Amino acid sequence: MSIFSNIFGSKDAGRAYTAPAPSFSDTLHAAVGKVLRLVQLNIESARLGVAEKVVTFLSAAALTGAKVILGALFLVFASVGVGHLLASSIAPHIAYLLVAAFYLLLFILLIIFRKQLIIDPISRFITRLFLPDPHTEEIKECRDKD
Repeated sequence: MSIFSNIFGSKDAGRAYTAPAPSFSDTLHAAVGKVLRLVQLNIESARLGVAEKVVTFLSAAALTGAKVILGALFLVFASVGVGHLLASSIAPHIAYLLVAAFYLLLFILLIIFRKQLIIDPISRFITRLFLPDPHTEEIKECRDKD
């Protein structure tokens, strides 16, 4: 008899311990737990992805709003300055009408080219923000095949 058999009272104390095989219900329970955890992680990942996209969109909107406000202030002061400058050489009311005509021309051009200047850039930004780039997906698929 060895020392271990005296301590533990077992005749086969020298052999390695083998755990009993888990039952089918234990295996199924563990698999269901892992699937539930995977679903929870995917939901959390989606929530974080949406939060990131919303923050990017809102920050771009805030930055654009600030640019529009500062640009409008600049245009007001520049218009008054140009009006005063023109008023020194022609009648003041004609000078301010020329400045107004310039802005009317810009407004008409903006309406004519609104698709190229406003709609297309905004739609490209939102598309890039919320949809994956198909070229990037193709590159990833090619790398995965190799």
